[in-house]
Amino acid sequence: SFPTRRSSDLDPEVKRLRSTHPDWAVYSPQWSFYLSAYEGGLSFTKPSNLFKHSRENQEDYNARIERIHNMNYCEPLVDFFTNFIFSESIDRNGGTNKDFYHGFTENVNRKGDGIDDFMREVSDDSQIFGMSYILVDAPRIDSVLTKADEKAMGISPYWVLIKPLEVIDWVVDEFDTFQYVKRKQTAVEMFKGVRSNIETYTEFYPDRFVISKVDVSDINKESVVSNETIPNALNMIPILVARYKRSKEVPYMGLSFLRDFSKNNREIMNLTSLLQEFLYRQAFNILAKESDSGQPENEQSEGEFGSANLINVPKGAEFPRYITPPADPAKFIQDERGRIKAEMFSRAAQDAVNELFNGEKSSGFSQAQSFSKTVPFISSRADMLERVENQLMGLTMKLLGKTWDGKIKYKDNYAITNLQDALTQFLILVKDLQVPSESFVRAEFARLIHEYDGKMPEDVLVKIHKEIDDFSFTTWAATQKDALVGK
Repeated sequence: SFPTRRSSDLDPEVKRLRSTHPDWAVYSPQWSFYLSAYEGGLSFTKPSNLFKHSRENQEDYNARIERIHNMNYCEPLVDFFTNFIFSESIDRNGGTNKDFYHGFTENVNRKGDGIDDFMREVSDDSQIFGMSYILVDAPRIDSVLTKADEKAMGISPYWVLIKPLEVIDWVVDEFDTFQYVKRKQTAVEMFKGVRSNIETYTEFYPDRFVISKVDVSDINKESVVSNETIPNALNMIPILVARYKRSKEVPYMGLSFLRDFSKNNREIMNLTSLLQEFLYRQAFNILAKESDSGQPENEQSEGEFGSANLINVPKGAEFPRYITPPADPAKFIQDERGRIKAEMFSRAAQDAVNELFNGEKSSGFSQAQSFSKTVPFISSRADMLERVENQLMGLTMKLLGKTWDGKIKYKDNYAITNLQDALTQFLILVKDLQVPSESFVRAEFARLIHEYDGKMPEDVLVKIHKEIDDFSFTTWAATQKDALVGK
């Protein structure tokens, strides 16, 4: 954001636009911290995240700040779930609007991102912030166009992913339906031919959108420089919220997946810095040498001795019990750092990932048991993404004056981790156990085809599904019986 004047000096309209929801003021610093923990790099390795210890002077603390580095565990914790969900095929079809759907899903945000890439971002943001907003919008056209004109000009609804830091105020009813939303964006724009720092405020109402621009290029002359009202034909605010988990204290707000892990990662960074300080100061042995305290010493190296590896002890004084410092403090710091890291992965239900990070090996059964604890976490996030994606398509088709009747289905059972596992279990059911359900067999055949090749063209999939529906179950079942007895 840009530097701004004190609130008391503002134009009343600018002051109104900048007003925020009470909960946003509480949560926004947390969101910024979670984002920096996920991003890592300079946004996380900054003085505010490195704590000065009680026996440290400012000069030594400044030196530690210069050396600070971060081992980012928050990023892989978040990415693990997203990558796992989208490594599996997602069953999608556009129903009666398949022609539009096929083209739309290749570029859902007018930035070239396909639907998988966009929903990956939704998954990441909902975990990082606890919630993310998605706006379903469409280009505004002043003249009346035919459908052919719209297609030729590439005019189509699109999705906009909005971080909660941008949604600064809102009003919802008892069912969490939006009655009002205010979004703030900051950007450098060419405004009336001049390069300007602009704050854009978009206020969403069920019947209209109001877009106001505030020029903040001159901190002493901040003012609203444009205001536009656009009718909202939907009669509803086309914004959806994807939440990782709802807060029980403030039910509208989402709880970040990183709300504790981010501080754990910061503690690991601080412990690493202390361990580094220990190594810098005490890893090299110091030689005690008897000297005459009345005779000054040259600070430069004298043969094999110098100020970096020598302590002067007055004649007659008792030598220290040890010159090589004990390694116990460093060992304690290392153990504590490892314990926190292991606890992070364990609480994230990712024991298998923890073993990978620590270079540990375990039996196949142990790995399966560890992964079984992770499956419910993956499934709950997949269910959320499936629900949000269906709602987004419903809003998209509503903008076009149509009804969404397509299908979006994320995987149900993530305990089956690959096609071979699925085939093995299917064969046990239909050959060894002779499951008599025709509907089950046809449905599982269709699922296996999709698991085998999730990128198959939709027209080919339609043909395959028809062939599965038409084949003789009686003949097929007889074949399985023959296979069981080895004919």
